Amino acid sequence: MKSPFFDKALTVGRLVLAAIVFCWIILENFIVFARFILQRSYAWSDEVFTTTFIWLIFIGCAIACVTNKHIEITILTDALHGKSKTVLQIIQNLLMLVFITVLLVTSIQICKMQAAINQTTPILRLPVWYTTVAMSVGSAAWIVATIYKLVQLCKKLKNPEVEA
Repeated sequence: MKSPFFDKALTVGRLVLAAIVFCWIILENFIVFARFILQRSYAWSDEVFTTTFIWLIFIGCAIACVTNKHIEITILTDALHGKSKTVLQIIQNLLMLVFITVLLVTSIQICKMQAAINQTTPILRLPVWYTTVAMSVGSAAWIVATIYKLVQLCKKLKNPEVEA
């Protein structure tokens, strides 16, 4: 996708992912050092890894959508050309949009429920919705990228010289 907005969003998303991975490296080295040198174990590290891993997954899904890196079976799209290929891509993206919308709505409902009952993690006592909101944020970004792709594909359908 060629868009200044998505270029900036990709940069921010990649920086967030890099920061998460960098923190993982630091934390994991600390945990290994503490366990084997200091003979101490820190159970809270599992909660930190789980929470940040979920954020990593959903931000990564949005980035994969923007960069067209999602896993897909291309046997049919590779066999098609021209307008028929574009129509199939539009159908695929519409189906993806339905799936992501269900994911977004469901994750928002779960976040509301977790906030209402004040559910917390067992060790750090962080609100559980901090983790679940990653699905909402990632899904919302994914929806924006998918809608943009659909608009580009529709433009390509009208004018085949336009790059989608």
